[in-house]
Amino acid sequence: MYNYTIIKDKKGKEECLNLFFKHAKKLYSSSKKFSKFFIAAIYDEKVIGCMGVGMKDYGNYNFSHLIVHPDHRRKGIGTEIIRHSVPLLKEEGAWLITNHKSSDLMPYQIFEDLGFKLVGKRILNRGFKEKLYQLNLAYLEQTIEE
Repeated sequence: MYNYTIIKDKKGKEECLNLFFKHAKKLYSSSKKFSKFFIAAIYDEKVIGCMGVGMKDYGNYNFSHLIVHPDHRRKGIGTEIIRHSVPLLKEEGAWLITNHKSSDLMPYQIFEDLGFKLVGKRILNRGFKEKLYQLNLAYLEQTIEE
């Protein structure tokens, strides 16, 4: 059985960041920089999935990156981390959760299915001359009810 919790302590944060470092190095530095804490899936006393959470201002939280250990993927753990984030962040005083997802990576429809509203889309062109690529972003939010 998986347990979902907020991780704020140094040891727990390091465990989440190590998961990014080992399995998604491109996301490691931005997760370390922007995540104030993590919402994590715990199995057998180990972090097997986590999502970074930052705070824009009081009560306005935003999601950073989401990762699940390769041995535990395709079991719905990522979806459950997102699902459990709303009540956990409500306990932290959240009134609004925002997110932007690359629609090329993780389908933003998962967030819509969990109550997030699509509030905009944008295509960004990134890179330099010969290495230009497009990034398709979807902006989502969920207002937390009392």
